[in-house]
Amino acid sequence: STAGNLETDDTLYVSDKLNITGGNSTVEEINAVGTSLGCDSTVTYLNHFNGANGSTTNSSTSCDGSTFTATFTNLTLSTAQQKFGTASLAIDGNPANFVTFPDDDKWTLGTNFRIDVWYRPTNFSQAAALAFQRESASRTWHFGLTAAKKLYFQYYYAANLALIESTSAVTINAGEWHLFTVSYSWNTPYLFFDGTSIPVTVSTARTGAFTNLVAPLQFGGGSSFGDGTGFIDEARILNAATTSYFTAQTEEYY
Repeated sequence: STAGNLETDDTLYVSDKLNITGGNSTVEEINAVGTSLGCDSTVTYLNHFNGANGSTTNSSTSCDGSTFTATFTNLTLSTAQQKFGTASLAIDGNPANFVTFPDDDKWTLGTNFRIDVWYRPTNFSQAAALAFQRESASRTWHFGLTAAKKLYFQYYYAANLALIESTSAVTINAGEWHLFTVSYSWNTPYLFFDGTSIPVTVSTARTGAFTNLVAPLQFGGGSSFGDGTGFIDEARILNAATTSYFTAQTEEYY
């Protein structure tokens, strides 16, 4: 298509903005060639962490319309900080304090996947496992930030292991929002910081699709790797890989 014009063979991506100023396009035509901002059939988990200050009521969705209800253990939503929307999840570094969503096969980390989490740390005294599942000590995955400010992802399931981290520390200070992303395209891992691909050090290479874990999806404490302090917002899991630079979102996915 030409600049500023949408044709019937175009696809809209997360970073695209569509302005309709006239012409013959209809809603049905636009939906046929594109999707909503960041919410399509590949998105298996999406949470805005919106709500009232101090609330322990929250639910997430997958973009097929499924809804998952949160269970809060000594944590709440906070309107003091948010990247988008009305609130975020405040995490306090206590391993006994967390939020969980019931286990669902939709967010199995199989062959190709991507995880996005916006995080605003308040200090770096310990590692922060931002999102994870933990069936047992030997069956678990974690994604987050080390105390040395390196992104990391680790997966354990019997002999199926994977461990990666960013080669260098990222530039992040307390009180700043940043987007953390991990993606696997088959056995090739990728890490992104605010949409920019960063070099990856592979300590243990993946050798096949990850096995489904029978465990809740968890945010906050209880990971056994490290429990950060700060705020989490706008988390997503996709069953598709991202392998190159992308523009970080500027508004809520919908």
